[in-house]
Amino acid sequence: MLEGLQKIDWAKLTHGYGRATDLPDLIRTLVCGTLSEREDAISGLWAALWHRGRLSAATVVAAPFLLELLEEASVEAKDAILVLLAHLASGRAQRERPWTQPTHDAIVAGASTYVRLLEGGSPAVRAAAAYTLAVCRERCTELGPILRRRFSVEEDPQVRASIVLALGVLHGRENLSFYRNLMSTEQDKLVRFAVALALARLSSYSPPAEVTNILREVAASPWTIETAYRRLPWRENSVAADAQAALEALQSA
Repeated sequence: MLEGLQKIDWAKLTHGYGRATDLPDLIRTLVCGTLSEREDAISGLWAALWHRGRLSAATVVAAPFLLELLEEASVEAKDAILVLLAHLASGRAQRERPWTQPTHDAIVAGASTYVRLLEGGSPAVRAAAAYTLAVCRERCTELGPILRRRFSVEEDPQVRASIVLALGVLHGRENLSFYRNLMSTEQDKLVRFAVALALARLSSYSPPAEVTNILREVAASPWTIETAYRRLPWRENSVAADAQAALEALQSA
């Protein structure tokens, strides 16, 4: 595993803090480091590869090695790796940079790995896998049915919520009947909130009044799902702030 690391001339690559000579050790630490060392390595990789929201020349080279770690059963930081990969592939970095599209393509190429983790990882890994699959928009026709099938057998509320949000990004309007059914049958508050967020974020769509009611309830009483929402890779701010932002988006639409 990771034999290819030594074949790269990392000194010729740069990242957010200069020469990329530290990347091989950071990546290897995710395999053999202690918990605190792994956490430090993830933080280091975020800083280097996603420096202030910008990609670097080293990102394109490092991404396949992170994908390789996801294939290794002994690697314990898979959820953190998945979330990092999702951000690197999201296209929110500087679009004019020559490495943005190659990075995205390299990460989308791992979609089959994310699907496998969605179906067989821990709850945290399954939730993160759904989050990462959401950046694979060019494969939405293939991934939509896979996510819906997983949702039909998934029992963990956080994973279910993550799948709901992923479907909204990948195939929003194609899932309107799916969402409507959930609005009438789903009992879990976190999953219902995820449905409301997904519907509120659809452009040129007027969601039912129940969506607004759910968002208002969460904004007024965030403690009912705050802890669970905080563990989701999707959160942008506090649950109350995200609910309020969704409400404001609906009002301005």
